Amino acid sequence: MQILLAMAESEHKKDLMRIPAVNTGQYRLITCTSAIETLKKVLLEHPAVVMLDQKLVETGNRPLFRQIKELDQSCYIILLASGDATEMQAFYPFLGESIDDLLIRPSSPVEIEARLQIAQYKISNRTSVPEQRDNRELKDIEQALKEERDFISAINDTIGSLVVVLDLQGRIISINRACRQITGYTYAEVRDRFYWDVFLELEERELARTFFIALRPGDFPYEMENTWVMKDGSKRRIFCSNTAVLDEGGSINYHITTGVDVTEWKQVEENLRETNEKLSALIHASPLAVIALNPQGQVTSWSSAAEKTFGWAERMVLGQPPPMLAAEEMNSFRILCADAFKGKTFSGREFHCLRRDGSAIYASISAAPLRNHTGAVTGIMLIADNITERRQTEEQLRFLSFHDRLTGLYNRAYFEEELKRLNTIRQLPLSIIIGDVNNLKLVNDTFGHGAGDKFLRAIARILQDSCRKEDVICRWGGDEFAILLPKTNASVAWKICERIKDACTVTGGLIPLSISLGVVTKDDEKQQIDELLNEAENRMYRSKILESKGARSSVISALQKALAEKTNETEEHALRLQSNALQLGYSVNLSLDELDELTLLCALHDIGMIALPDHIIKNEGILTEEEREMMQQHCEIGYRIVKSIPDLAHLAEKILAHHERWDGNGYPQGFKGEEIPLVSRIISLVDAYEAMTFGRPYKKPHSSAEALAELQQNAGSQFDPRLVDKFTELLSADS
Repeated sequence: MQILLAMAESEHKKDLMRIPAVNTGQYRLITCTSAIETLKKVLLEHPAVVMLDQKLVETGNRPLFRQIKELDQSCYIILLASGDATEMQAFYPFLGESIDDLLIRPSSPVEIEARLQIAQYKISNRTSVPEQRDNRELKDIEQALKEERDFISAINDTIGSLVVVLDLQGRIISINRACRQITGYTYAEVRDRFYWDVFLELEERELARTFFIALRPGDFPYEMENTWVMKDGSKRRIFCSNTAVLDEGGSINYHITTGVDVTEWKQVEENLRETNEKLSALIHASPLAVIALNPQGQVTSWSSAAEKTFGWAERMVLGQPPPMLAAEEMNSFRILCADAFKGKTFSGREFHCLRRDGSAIYASISAAPLRNHTGAVTGIMLIADNITERRQTEEQLRFLSFHDRLTGLYNRAYFEEELKRLNTIRQLPLSIIIGDVNNLKLVNDTFGHGAGDKFLRAIARILQDSCRKEDVICRWGGDEFAILLPKTNASVAWKICERIKDACTVTGGLIPLSISLGVVTKDDEKQQIDELLNEAENRMYRSKILESKGARSSVISALQKALAEKTNETEEHALRLQSNALQLGYSVNLSLDELDELTLLCALHDIGMIALPDHIIKNEGILTEEEREMMQQHCEIGYRIVKSIPDLAHLAEKILAHHERWDGNGYPQGFKGEEIPLVSRIISLVDAYEAMTFGRPYKKPHSSAEALAELQQNAGSQFDPRLVDKFTELLSADS
């Protein structure tokens, strides 16, 4: 089809040259720039279509389009008009008379090509059908095409997405209203410019150009996202869907880009990403285990603290129910989760849990629903805190609040609470036993408080073994114990006391176990419990007095036996020492009481050695300075031991002084001369003689003469000289 373009401006030709049908020769283009030339071309060339520039219409006496029709009635005239609607009103009456079509600039190549196709259709059908039918069909087609153009144009300019039409080289043919509004450019400002030069950043342009040129029909549709530079220099992120309009042969006619401004979305995404990263960092940095569950109760998130607390890595538990609940806790946990899925929030529910290695822990679990943007619950979040140590501490504190730390028995506070609870008619008869441990001070003074603690624990075990499960056994005070016997008459209570006594007798030890007991029974609800307690204590004290003499005798015997075993000293040695000491005592006119003291002193002067380590007592070599200092402590230990036994307390000072010297260089107090008790001086002398004549593990024995000579040599320094003379005289007379 031959087209005559009568134009006053070159822009019309550029519009036509962008149409692929013109470039491929489907349409033959003839141009002219004046009215006279236009008429000549119509007369000589007989073009099928004349595209007439509005600026040439008013040339001559009559409008140019009427002159063209007079020359060639079949010529199809398209008036190219400006965009001013008011000016176009003058030409509307001529549409359908002399002017066949009206094209208002600026117009896209797509629209121009559509108008030419309409013209071609009308021209080809003018002689093929009767005129009446032809006119009716043409009008129907024109109306349909107009409606389609108007519809497409309306859509193009009302949709929120920006639309850009490009030619084969990437030049902008058309942009819609949304594109103009978003970018700030007018169509005139971007027309015929490469889209990458207009919209893309400098560093992206070459890459975009290379990519565009390489596109083939099979590459469509495709999507991409770029940063576009607006007219004011601001930047927006645009997500584009790209497609191509193909001709009948499958070649590309135009490129159409539909874009969406996703700048705000991207910012929202970035903000959301940052928020999620912060939340994730917070969750994984938290010492609390954070666990998310879906509506099926399966794990969707498992924090680092959860891995550390329960032992399972996240990959092991995703899509599975939480693995840490003990079997007996599962029902309670399901109820908690079900309530959370209903929108409820809970905190501080304690559960017995098992770690992956099988160890048991306790966790405080809080639950809250997770909701989507509509408010619907889509999951739940669990926060778990390992409270094992706290719970153990609480249990320990609870235990200590009602238990004695040393023996593990109940303490006095618990006893008083239980006494209130059991002091009812339903628990009668209610018996009470009050006990006081014997010889505890002796054990503490002899062997230290560690040994005393063991002594108390041994008594506590005897009480537990001798009583029933329902009996309440308490440590009443330092060396006192109390036992509550509900629904127990006096006879049964006394049998329990006998079991305790028998167990103490059977239980061996350096110091025999012993406890004095007092028993009362409440048979009548009118009896006052406080009065009964006082009576039980009084009975215990009376029992202690009655048992004390026998107990002390057994303690003294036990101490003597322990000392003999410790020092390997024989009974013969003890008898010789006692014999020599009493002879010397008689010779210096000791009274009977003093002779009794001297007899006891012979047996107990070294009693403090039972608390010394064996390696010091049995050392056959020379003691080190530290060992020698420890050995010298036996005087003070012996002092404390006998001081704690009332019947022997008067011997304490004599035992303390039995290693003092006449010249004051002894130990532990540095007494000298007459300051040293006489019986202590006698024991010091005869014990030295015994040691010299019968030897020590580290020294050979001396003869009696040699020993007496040694004593004479130390008279006035180590020993009382008068006693040395008297002792020498006695032994010389015997020989």
